[in-house]
Amino acid sequence: MAIENIDLSQEIESWKSAVRGKDVRAANVAAFEKIQGTVNDTVQNVNQAAEDSASAAHNAQAAVDSIQAAIVTATEKAAAAATSATQAAGSQAAAASSKTAAEQSETNAAASAAEARQIAEGFGGFDGTAASVKVTDTYGLVIDALGESTTQALIDAVANKVINELIAKSNIVNNLLATEVGTVLSGALGPIIDQRLTDLMNKYTQLNGDLKIKFLDVTCQEGKTETTALSAYDNIVTGMASLSNNNYIIGHILINDRLIITSTVAHTVRVYYINIPKK
Repeated sequence: MAIENIDLSQEIESWKSAVRGKDVRAANVAAFEKIQGTVNDTVQNVNQAAEDSASAAHNAQAAVDSIQAAIVTATEKAAAAATSATQAAGSQAAAASSKTAAEQSETNAAASAAEARQIAEGFGGFDGTAASVKVTDTYGLVIDALGESTTQALIDAVANKVINELIAKSNIVNNLLATEVGTVLSGALGPIIDQRLTDLMNKYTQLNGDLKIKFLDVTCQEGKTETTALSAYDNIVTGMASLSNNNYIIGHILINDRLIITSTVAHTVRVYYINIPKK
């Protein structure tokens, strides 16, 4: 509320024309009353302004509180929106994974259906007998290997081999003396035969070494010369020759543990011998 200017011109004129104390007092009272009214109006205006200011401050604080609450709400909603977005992304990934799994399951189901269809087709002509079941002859028992045959044909082929081609247990003998036609030696004789062959080979090797002709040079003097390099227990003299002249040799004898050579002159004799085979 605006306050009007105080007009004291009339009171001033009254003061100027007042000649008595009563008149002056009346003029003063009138001026003071006008001033008092203006002051009261001013005070009311100030009080009202204070109240309006307080109300405005309250309203401003309320507005600030509302704005702050709106900011908090907006922040919470933004966080919730971010969480929802993350969850949506996870749901999308899970959906993609589920889709992939579903596609794989569909593929597997198709494969299983195809396999079931093949099985059904394979048993389409099945009448309860082995002859109606088609199989692959893996080992070529009835036809060429990997050719198509029947279970009954394979059973018959195996039965024929068991009955007519395999050796009966009664025809297996466990000795090395079987001579009857149709009999065979037991597998247990394998190690025995192998050991006997090994022993024979060892004997053969030993005989090759023992029966190999060796030689020994003996320096002889005129008359008898004895050497213990050979003995009648271990060696057999197969021949001898003089490295100078065979006429120089009169004779020899292998007796007990020594060899005795008789010569006409001193010379060197080459003696040929073998070892006596040992058991």
